[in-house]
Amino acid sequence: MLKLPLCPYCKAIYRYGDVKKNTHKKSIKCHNCGKSFEVSYLKGRIIFICIVAALLIVINILLLNFVSGITILACLLITVAVVGIAVLLFPYTVRYKKTEDEKDKKRA
Repeated sequence: MLKLPLCPYCKAIYRYGDVKKNTHKKSIKCHNCGKSFEVSYLKGRIIFICIVAALLIVINILLLNFVSGITILACLLITVAVVGIAVLLFPYTVRYKKTEDEKDKKRA
């Protein structure tokens, strides 16, 4: 699940910064083959956020039950750290898909 996207046509590799910069664009053009493709991030991001939320709930419950003397402030700091790491991983949830025009051309 967590991997940087590739061009759906020529499999060109995109770096972390490029993916992060182009995440909210509807479509972009490949730097290698020049073909346009769609950017998709919503489905992957929702799944990722749900997994992180469940993980945080489990971590906080375990901390409160098994670590004596832990405070809510410590749980908050751990939660903020995990959320920060999760935000840095957002570009890994982006996927590139072929445009509908290209799919129709192949069918014809």
